[in-house]
Amino acid sequence: MKTKTSNKTSTAIVVFLAASFGPISTVSAAYSPTASAFLFAPEAKQSLATKRDILEEKHQQIEFEALAAVTGAQNALMALKKNDSKRAFVLLTDATKQLNLLLAKYPQSNLIPAIIDADILDFDSNTKQVEQLINAANDLLKDDRVQDARQLLDQLVSEVHVTTISVPLGSFSMGVKDAAYFASTGNVDKAEDVLYEVLNRLVKTREILPLPVLKAEGLLKEASKLEHTNIGAQEASRTEITKLFDAAKEKIKYAQMLGYGGKNDYLGLYDAIDDMKKVIFTKNSADAWNKITTTISGLKDKLTRLKK
Repeated sequence: MKTKTSNKTSTAIVVFLAASFGPISTVSAAYSPTASAFLFAPEAKQSLATKRDILEEKHQQIEFEALAAVTGAQNALMALKKNDSKRAFVLLTDATKQLNLLLAKYPQSNLIPAIIDADILDFDSNTKQVEQLINAANDLLKDDRVQDARQLLDQLVSEVHVTTISVPLGSFSMGVKDAAYFASTGNVDKAEDVLYEVLNRLVKTREILPLPVLKAEGLLKEASKLEHTNIGAQEASRTEITKLFDAAKEKIKYAQMLGYGGKNDYLGLYDAIDDMKKVIFTKNSADAWNKITTTISGLKDKLTRLKK
């Protein structure tokens, strides 16, 4: 078997798939509830719950056929490395069938999500400690101790990185068919070369979302649920709901202090929460909740960063 010299990116993708998800055989393998987290504080449970909620939502975007095709190509490459061209051909034939189904289903689409995962980087502390660290960093900068200040500021991150691996449908399909042809003729080296190129065509994108805003959203959803399920115990529920509102506002303030957007970006959400407090258990409640939902959705869209 000849040595590959130009497939570093492809190899990295294959390693990424294997390391992140292990042997992939079903759609559920693309949804990993395990913690691949970078945590600084004991309040990790809420962070991981937020991660789970995100993955459950994003998981709806995955197409089974796309995941099956990626799995087939990956496993076919492994078979070729064992000089098993017959096994590789069977796997690639099945992958081609899956891709044909996608081509029929999405004739106008190109990128189809196949795998989604999320990582948490969370300095989950409080606004007072953030302020102390910022002040300490400013003091260091005044003394020209830039690297010492950077080490302090590098801690101030609280975000979720959502990584999506997508299949470029047209080119990926053609490549898999070519690899299947070479495998069928027993040309292991050529089939392997083509598969490296095929896997190199997978597109990895990353969304970076501010975790405190997502936590605030979770607290507000909890408050909404409490209002709608405790109609008969309004006063007791009102106290708990108010606590949830205050906790959500604290998370929003925390996000602002960490630099996820500016003060003006959050004014609408503060106002929506304050308005909601006034109409709990009234006929105006539904409209107020809709305003909160719309406002926080727009805020998330504005603050989300994309990386390729």
